[in-house]
Amino acid sequence: MKELSEPHAGTPSRLTFPNSAQAEIVRLHQKDAYYAELFREQARDVAVEFLGARLTHKLDNLLALGASMVYLSLCTLGGSQSLGEEYVNAIMRDRRKGGIVSAKRRILFLVLYIMAPFVAVRMYSITRMYILRMDMHITRKRLREAQSMEILVHGPSLLTRLWNNIEHVVHWLAHKLPGSHALTGTNGLFAYVSSAQLALFYLSGPYYTLAHRLIKADYVYASTQRPSSQPLSYEILGMLLAVQLLIKLGLTIRRINFPALTSSDDTNAATASAKSERVN
Repeated sequence: MKELSEPHAGTPSRLTFPNSAQAEIVRLHQKDAYYAELFREQARDVAVEFLGARLTHKLDNLLALGASMVYLSLCTLGGSQSLGEEYVNAIMRDRRKGGIVSAKRRILFLVLYIMAPFVAVRMYSITRMYILRMDMHITRKRLREAQSMEILVHGPSLLTRLWNNIEHVVHWLAHKLPGSHALTGTNGLFAYVSSAQLALFYLSGPYYTLAHRLIKADYVYASTQRPSSQPLSYEILGMLLAVQLLIKLGLTIRRINFPALTSSDDTNAATASAKSERVN
């Protein structure tokens, strides 16, 4: 009975496969992005037929989000590979347990990879609009109080002072919070986070996106033996991307903290360009 209860000596507790090369991971995401875009175009054509071109144009962001979500859900939630994973013969692996990523973690990955950026931008925009409307209301109230020349006989109460501090914070946020381009623009937060994550991946990391890092999932080659060719290393590209990111970040900080220097540089550049045109 003791021998039956013991595991077989030849059965490993964790299936081991070679890690996917960086080039393969990049290619699989490019393929998935291509097929998701193809699916979105087809969904957009159907939406134009039923909803019309104007309404479809208004819902273009939602259509892109839904197409990506439906494509990856249909491909991966059943435990199978996406078209990009099949193209490079890769499987998403749970690094904690060493096995294939479970359906729950795949759902979490889809939420973090596709839904989270969209929800974050929408929540930021809604919060900013609410702060702007609240600031307008406070400004109008203060104008009415100034016109009515209300005079306080006694000093303001604790609740009044607290509300005044809240009004000051709202007014400061209304003038300091940028638009949603601060998140989604080329110099936005998402671009910096994506570039930093990609640089880490190229240097030596196993996680291609931040969503992969959060759920601790990477890719393995779906065979016990890889081809004899040595996979390419992207470390140099990662170093160049890191340097580019630091320079870009430094220029952005300089533009925000020292706008006068930036405007003077732009003026000098425009003057030099005008002089060169006159010479020519």
